[in-house]
Amino acid sequence: MKPQDEARMGNDVSLHTMLILALACMVQKDPFLIQLGAAGSGKSWLVKKLAQVIGAVWIKRTNFTEQPYSVYGGQIYPNPADPGGPLLKGAPNRVDVPLYDEHGSDRGIYNIEEIGNGSAHSYNQFQDMFHPDGEVVKYKRNKAGKVVLDDDMMPIRVGTEWEGPMLGGFKCADNMLIVGTGNRPYDGANSKIVPLPFQNRALVTTSKPDLDVLLADLKNDPSLSLESMLESLPFRMKDVLAVKAVIEDPAGHKCATSKVTQWLEFEKRSKKHDPLKEIESYRGQQAATGRTYERAARAAMLPWGDYRSDAFEAMLIGYLGREQGEKCAQWIGTTRHIIEDVKKFKAGDLTALPSSPDKQYRFCIGALDLLCQEQDISDQGLEVALHNKQLTGWFTHDLLGALHKGVAEYLYDQCQYKGVDLAQCATASSLK
Repeated sequence: MKPQDEARMGNDVSLHTMLILALACMVQKDPFLIQLGAAGSGKSWLVKKLAQVIGAVWIKRTNFTEQPYSVYGGQIYPNPADPGGPLLKGAPNRVDVPLYDEHGSDRGIYNIEEIGNGSAHSYNQFQDMFHPDGEVVKYKRNKAGKVVLDDDMMPIRVGTEWEGPMLGGFKCADNMLIVGTGNRPYDGANSKIVPLPFQNRALVTTSKPDLDVLLADLKNDPSLSLESMLESLPFRMKDVLAVKAVIEDPAGHKCATSKVTQWLEFEKRSKKHDPLKEIESYRGQQAATGRTYERAARAAMLPWGDYRSDAFEAMLIGYLGREQGEKCAQWIGTTRHIIEDVKKFKAGDLTALPSSPDKQYRFCIGALDLLCQEQDISDQGLEVALHNKQLTGWFTHDLLGALHKGVAEYLYDQCQYKGVDLAQCATASSLK
């Protein structure tokens, strides 16, 4: 598919899918969602619905159209009391920027309207907000609370732990979903293409006109109530926060068990496809980068069910672009189908195990999923069940002993990430 065709195709999502994607964004350190589309397609209306679903207590909007530098970067000026001394720095415009001293850690939505019409300096300033790891910028402040810069106008840098989004050196609200809305150049609007370095930090979607939703809104239908919307979602905010805590546990394995991570490992081993190949992304479509793979891997850790929903595929396309997103979604969906072959293998049909190493990788992922889902094993506890050959021998003996060595080592590592300690199994002794 040509870049221009992919850009025009976009990543159309329904209201229901958009609600799911907004929740999925909240698993990121710096949640950022972009929705583009034609005028009147419901983008601003949707922001209010997203706020309800994520439990936002505030919404702040800014219009990105050609804003001057000081709006987001703050004004730098001489100190009238000491003209030759250190310069003072004022905060960004709090009408346009949700500062921490106003909103603290209250959950909210920061809506950047007309996101395709920003100036170069506005895009560059905002990119600093979406920087989950890097040097923390701290400034000296005077008694009035204004930032004081040294004579060389360089901030003091201390530490490397992320403290949350900042603009102009001032801390912003640290528990917000940033939602960029706007038109595309071919939507009949006076808009430009959102630059890739900015867009690449977001989950990118396009609005899909929905007559059913329009009619429901015109009739104040109960289907659009908060209770009905929450009832239709595969996970809630509490589930997202629980997964986020697991990912960010310093003693954990981050996204090692994510389906996206497993796909990347498969591609690395099979060497049939390069997930990081250079993408032509100058026409507005999303591109797969190391940054977006991490975000997709985090989002894929959420309880999506069978991973075959439209929302799950839209999430992958929104982070990785259509080419890589569809490849990843297809691989994950195919892997889920292997469960039936795994069940045959478990029942004693050893021919159900493929002979090809490539196919064995997928088989292993399905086998590990089945092992962790079995009720008998959950009742006993996995550590105990691993000693019960009648329960787990199909996995610890039959499967592990029949795999190609490289595949067996891969399965051993995957088990360790999931807390399945195979070191106690005799068949795994050569893999330690």
